[in-house]
Amino acid sequence: MRFLRAVSRYIIGIVFIISSFVKAIDPIGVSLKIKEYAFAYSSVHLGDFSLWLAIFLCLVEFLTGVAILKVFKIRFFSVVALLMTAFFTIVTFFSAAFDLVADCGCFGDVIRLSAWGTFYKNIVLIIFCVIVFWQRKNYKRIANNFWEWIYLIGYSAFIICLSIYSLRNLPPADFTDFKPGRDLLGNENLVKYKTEVIYQKNGKTQKFDLDNLPDSTWEYVATNSEIIQGSLLDAQKTSFILKDLSNIDITEEVLLSNKPLVFISIYDRNISVSQLSKIKNLADTLKYGGGDAEVFFLSSLTPEETLYILKPITESIAVENRRNIFEDSNQNKSLPFDLVYADYKLAITFNRSNGGVTYVKNGTVIQKWSSSNSSNSKIIAALQSDAEDIIQKSEIKSHLFIEISLAIIVFMVLILRFLSKAIYKTVKKSINTIEVMGE
Repeated sequence: MRFLRAVSRYIIGIVFIISSFVKAIDPIGVSLKIKEYAFAYSSVHLGDFSLWLAIFLCLVEFLTGVAILKVFKIRFFSVVALLMTAFFTIVTFFSAAFDLVADCGCFGDVIRLSAWGTFYKNIVLIIFCVIVFWQRKNYKRIANNFWEWIYLIGYSAFIICLSIYSLRNLPPADFTDFKPGRDLLGNENLVKYKTEVIYQKNGKTQKFDLDNLPDSTWEYVATNSEIIQGSLLDAQKTSFILKDLSNIDITEEVLLSNKPLVFISIYDRNISVSQLSKIKNLADTLKYGGGDAEVFFLSSLTPEETLYILKPITESIAVENRRNIFEDSNQNKSLPFDLVYADYKLAITFNRSNGGVTYVKNGTVIQKWSSSNSSNSKIIAALQSDAEDIIQKSEIKSHLFIEISLAIIVFMVLILRFLSKAIYKTVKKSINTIEVMGE
């Protein structure tokens, strides 16, 4: 039982820590997944708090993993682990059984599991949670109550700071469908479907393909689609589709340009005037300052909403035209970018920052900047640098971040555990010795 108790503690602790860590580096992605669940379970209002719920979930999950692995407040956190796992087991069962949410997002975008795969994972996990809960009184403490609280506060600060950093900047390790190096056109035919439409007539049921549908005397029954090329995980990848004001697909027309492409993307109406001023300044620099790049304003909002939030820019341009800034060229200045539209999921996956900038060349994502850390000089320098070199540096940076972060977590959890255990034993032994001497 001692071995099983230890194995259960390690498995629960490690799974919870890894799961929360990969989600904490991308809280926007977690909030997007929460919105999917909220919509699937008809709890749309829950989605309004999705970002706060995402950070809270990462925090609770990380603390639970650390506490169980280090035996801190284990009587409390063993209950938390069991309840969380039981809850998500039920949720993922219904998601799989009724095809509500394809990918659970348990490990962010790093590891993608099918709905049934997630459910089976939770079934195995809940067994270990039951063992930890059952044996919770038999685990030995490694620190007193004061130091347990100090450690938990420190771990809380770590995970919250990591989430805030990722929100202000971009995820330090990008695992999204549009990470640097992704060919936006290369995987368009990755997945192929076979679709059959079922009709009935005079009690007879028959299947038809989309190119050979029956006449109106047949009654529609259902539609069945199955993947004949690619996999379910391929199908879950976000498709890159751009449309113009008339809702016409212009993806290839845009991406096949010989020029570098700079996308400024928005998915939320809450964008400040200072951000819009920064966007206009960048677009002006690239369009009128010889940046030799095509600039696009990628919006997931409606055309009416997009034009509304761009009002400060259009008003600024009107003032500049009245001042005849461009009188030498005999032309009035217009919007310094082209407007393109996409759905919400694409926009928020393409760049996690509202108002963020993405550099694309030859249909491949090269580099991204958040709204807060983008600058004209950085973007122009990237346009003038070797694209392959930028992608390689981005991959190296992501790998280094993951490796260093895991090393820090190992130190925080495992090494400090042994140190705490040794100190706690020494102090306890000293106290016992003093008590004996006092008697």
